[in-house]
Amino acid sequence: MGSAVLLRYGWSLALCLFFLAPACFCYDEKDSSSSVLNVYVVPHSHNDPGWWKTFEEYYKDWTNGILTSVVDALAENSRRKFIWAEISYFSRWWEDQSDAKRETVRRLVSSKQLEFVTGGWVMPDEATTHFQDTINQLTEGHEWLMMNLGVKPQYGWAIDPFGHSPTNPYLLHASGFKGMLINRVHRNIKEEFRSKQHLEFWWTSGDKGSRLPEDDFRIFTHMLPYKLYDIPNTCGPDWNLCAQFDFERDVSIPITASNVAERASLLLGQYKEKAKFFRHNHLLVPLGDDFKYKTFDMTVKILDQYQMLMDHINSDPKYRVRIQFSTLSDYFEAVNAMDSPPEFPDYSGDFFTYCDEQDDYWSGYFTTRPFFKSQSRTTHAALQAAEGLYALAQIRHPDIVNGQRDWFEALQTCRRNIALFQHHDGITGTARAHVVVDYSRRLHSSTTAVNQVARKAMGMLLDPENKMGNLEADFVPRGANQAPAHQPLKFEESSKGKVVVLYNSLSFQRTELTRVLVTSPLVTVRTSEGDEIMCQVNPLWDGTSDDLLYEVYFVATIPAVGFATYFVVPVPKLAPEALSEIHVYGEKRGGDPTPDPLFTVTYEPRVSGTLKLENRFVSVQFDKLSGGVVGVSTSSGADHTLRQGFSRYTTHRGGAYLFLPTGPATPISLESARVVV
Repeated sequence: MGSAVLLRYGWSLALCLFFLAPACFCYDEKDSSSSVLNVYVVPHSHNDPGWWKTFEEYYKDWTNGILTSVVDALAENSRRKFIWAEISYFSRWWEDQSDAKRETVRRLVSSKQLEFVTGGWVMPDEATTHFQDTINQLTEGHEWLMMNLGVKPQYGWAIDPFGHSPTNPYLLHASGFKGMLINRVHRNIKEEFRSKQHLEFWWTSGDKGSRLPEDDFRIFTHMLPYKLYDIPNTCGPDWNLCAQFDFERDVSIPITASNVAERASLLLGQYKEKAKFFRHNHLLVPLGDDFKYKTFDMTVKILDQYQMLMDHINSDPKYRVRIQFSTLSDYFEAVNAMDSPPEFPDYSGDFFTYCDEQDDYWSGYFTTRPFFKSQSRTTHAALQAAEGLYALAQIRHPDIVNGQRDWFEALQTCRRNIALFQHHDGITGTARAHVVVDYSRRLHSSTTAVNQVARKAMGMLLDPENKMGNLEADFVPRGANQAPAHQPLKFEESSKGKVVVLYNSLSFQRTELTRVLVTSPLVTVRTSEGDEIMCQVNPLWDGTSDDLLYEVYFVATIPAVGFATYFVVPVPKLAPEALSEIHVYGEKRGGDPTPDPLFTVTYEPRVSGTLKLENRFVSVQFDKLSGGVVGVSTSSGADHTLRQGFSRYTTHRGGAYLFLPTGPATPISLESARVVV
């Protein structure tokens, strides 16, 4: 098979590539006995569902016109073809179309002039997304395609995410995909792959030590050879010459009967140079850019100019080239159908961190706008709980739930809003400020809506006659750009006990420490059978509320996909073991809470030493000055010494995308820190 070669590109991580023995199956224009070069020109338009403009702004200004122009141009000439990726936009456009236009689309799809690639709701980021959200956006897009057009994509198209994760080929392979295309890979890796003819390879998702055979999860992958996916970067190595064949640019040269031979020879020269990077005589040439083909006239102009070039090339045997408009599947299926296919290398691993120029490493977006990354996770959790409760309520009360169309619509809208945010300019935080706010508002409104579905469904399951009153969510959103807040249980002098219902959406029993906020410290916790259980009451010491609140901790056990009910009830006094003692290592501050006199609050000077918190399993030591962990001891006798600190980078030339520090990280001083135990 070949040997493993270790490549390093200026960073501490190593990439292990399994290179096969050298072999060249590429087209050779100097060898008259070699087969012809087959060129597959694939028109496309990359439409970001939010970046400089919001999703809806882009749709109204550009994408609506792009899709209308493309469909009309394809319907006019059966030799034209096109691929589309973002189903969020296509479904939005579909809503505005007449029955006749929809029927035209179905005909174009059936004739394979129009093809959907990947077919996700968006083209997701692959570094900061959660795999469940990646699956969700893919499912949402595929479900829409199947319900409206009866098709399922077979090939992946990921031209703009900022680096590539091995999770993606795993998910695509598991979804029945036959191949995929990627683009944004470290420039040095692309250079190495070009020189070795490794731009096409079998990408495996796991290590050889994984519990499943590696070959079970490999997918044929094509990597674009140059920096970007626009016409000057996909035609060949000479950017300036290739730009002349982007007939929307000012530098382009129109094709006429008098210059078609000359222009065709120049274009083929670029194609043939590019073909040298591949191990066969099939060449993929994407023809598009961001928001390309905005008008019908421009779309026809570009496609007609290329058709003139194609007709001339195909009519002259001396070129030994066959060229046509194609879809992504046309190319992959041609490669797969070769009688004597070349051997392709295997690659196992990821393509992070992306670097396109000099030391421009695209790792800044890993942490850009962290609040919104967190908001995505919070909304996902709310959706997962609501969907589970909706399904259970539908099983128990199908006649009632099936009539609640607004419940289903709230869940679907939430799924789509989460899916939209997984876009590689959404969850990454790289969109403009007003666009990020638009994403946040969508997530906030969806969280509120699905919380209502969860509340109503849970009430239907537990209290169909509504004897307990309305159920309220504990964790509720406060507004766009604001973190959700826990709702406290309010106790007045005449208050009765409060019911706390815990729902476990997972398929196994959970026993976990549970936290509930209350307005009075004089409470205890009982099970649904009335048995009092151990709990601890602490004054809330986080400075986030003007009103003094308390937190009650207890251990709860919730069955798989089920509920557990507990009661928080007022009591005249607390057992001593339920009251916490508060030790503050540092001076008292003006914003410190003044808890109920039941609690003992001790202020102690900041001195060196350690604090120890322990149970029968583990003992953890903390530094009194910084609050950092300095040691861990286990019940088995193992001792571990640790050091915890914080550092920060400064930068004047980075941004949302890049991590470009001005120098090494500097430690953050904790001399003024207070430790509250």
